[in-house]
Amino acid sequence: MASSMLDSTQLQLMRDSSRVWVGFSGGLDSSLLLHLLNEAIPGRVAALHYNHRISPQSDSWQAHCQAICDSLDVPFTSARAEKKFSPSDLEQQARDARYRFFFSHVQAGECLALAHHADDQVETLFLRLMRGS
Repeated sequence: MASSMLDSTQLQLMRDSSRVWVGFSGGLDSSLLLHLLNEAIPGRVAALHYNHRISPQSDSWQAHCQAICDSLDVPFTSARAEKKFSPSDLEQQARDARYRFFFSHVQAGECLALAHHADDQVETLFLRLMRGS
């Protein structure tokens, strides 16, 4: 099942990697990706979760992600933002911090898998259009 839902070229690259890190927010898209990859390449998948501390539920989401990974026997690594982001450019600061965290863990021979559903892509397009980029 997992192989039919994932692009075959991407899946082959992930099979060739020593470890596949999944950027794991706990939402539907990253949860599905985590489950599919864990089914396709068991034992080589690990999850990365960055707690931005933006929402009052941030700590609950982090605990939720930990519980899912525990139930799947997937290694879970998380970090909490050390400081609050300024409201003026919240989205970009949060994204930059998350990617710094992700790339501090991904080593040579490993890969990072991120899930984006159509609504994420539309939102990103609108944010870029509003910024003029």
